[in-house]
Amino acid sequence: MHGSGRKIGKRTHRRGGVLAGCLIALAIVGVLVVGAGIYAAMNWRTWASNGVNTIVEKGVEQSSLPDSEKQEVMAVVNSFTGEFESGDVSVEDFFKVLEQLGQSPVMPAMIVMGIEESYISDSELTDEEKADGSKQLSRFVRGVAEGTISQTKIDDVTEPIHAPMDATDKVAIHTGNINVELKNPESVTTEELRTFLANAKAEADAAEIPDEKVEIDWSDELQLAIDRALGRAPQLPEAEPEAEADDDADDAAEEDEPAPADDETADEDSGG
Repeated sequence: MHGSGRKIGKRTHRRGGVLAGCLIALAIVGVLVVGAGIYAAMNWRTWASNGVNTIVEKGVEQSSLPDSEKQEVMAVVNSFTGEFESGDVSVEDFFKVLEQLGQSPVMPAMIVMGIEESYISDSELTDEEKADGSKQLSRFVRGVAEGTISQTKIDDVTEPIHAPMDATDKVAIHTGNINVELKNPESVTTEELRTFLANAKAEADAAEIPDEKVEIDWSDELQLAIDRALGRAPQLPEAEPEAEADDDADDAAEEDEPAPADDETADEDSGG
């Protein structure tokens, strides 16, 4: 943590925040209902659909999306739950979508984007710094949404503005694979904001995100996440494990090294 003169050890990630936890709990309850043989009596499809709509709506409200985009996001979710309620989506596929939404980077990225409005816009950064910071943050969020930047990097990037462990006045981001608590915007210094934005730029650069401001259509991203879970869209490519990448680098280094001289050849050259 910056600003206090010392850095507290990195917090342990709790896998799955409020959104993911609620969706998983909803899925478990559904299994119990079906297993108990009272599926029809409880009209479970309607109950589950309403539950998902409510959970996602709460997540959307944490974001800084304009009202029109919030409405479009909810329209996407309502369309999916409507398909499930009518029987066009199977129970198995319904659970797949719940898992996808619980693990998808879309919701965390959407909420992180709200940091610009809450922390950057009214800060004491110069207009040039605000413009560049907006661009760098959008690049970072784009990488998170696409899966080229791990969701866990959100914790690393926001570390300069993390709230102290015992703080009572803080902003919580609990969704997807992240559980981050930030200082109140009024308590964040200009230097902490600069470090935070520099972190976002470094991660975007490392992921080779184009150096330009990215406008994201969040309703389209959410629809794509649902379509992936239902097999209607191709899956995101899996990132290459770091260990394999390191091995490849080692192999390349070995190829560049000159081959050792043969002992016999060396002896002949020396006249031996």
